Amino acid sequence: MAHLIISSKDIRTLDGLYFLNDLHKVSGASKKHQPANFLRLETTEELITEIENSSDLRNLAVNKNQGRSGGTWVCKELVYAYATWISAKFHLHVIRSFDQAQQPEPEPEPEQQSLPAPIQDDEKLKLINDVTKSLGIAE
Repeated sequence: MAHLIISSKDIRTLDGLYFLNDLHKVSGASKKHQPANFLRLETTEELITEIENSSDLRNLAVNKNQGRSGGTWVCKELVYAYATWISAKFHLHVIRSFDQAQQPEPEPEPEQQSLPAPIQDDEKLKLINDVTKSLGIAE
């Protein structure tokens, strides 16, 4: 499942479903675009029925939780439908966010190793002198 970020906000997920209430907030939180209004639409109810009757469904299409921390969790198809219902601009934003979430993470570039600076002639002579002195060679 794609980790969805829209307008720099994480859309929470649970058991393969996306939190519609997070999408509502990101879309501007208009009262007329509340998730409950979307779910009451005849076209939404028909889409939910089709999704739940499809043979490739692994999860519920909708899961509603009641109470203080409640909300509506929906499958990806309903995220797209909800975004379409909000506006063409928001729909496009959601599509692009899903597309971006599907892109593989770029592999980090290998760290560039730099070669040591070449030894200068005077450093070479000093090194040779130091070695010869340590070996007890006088000349």
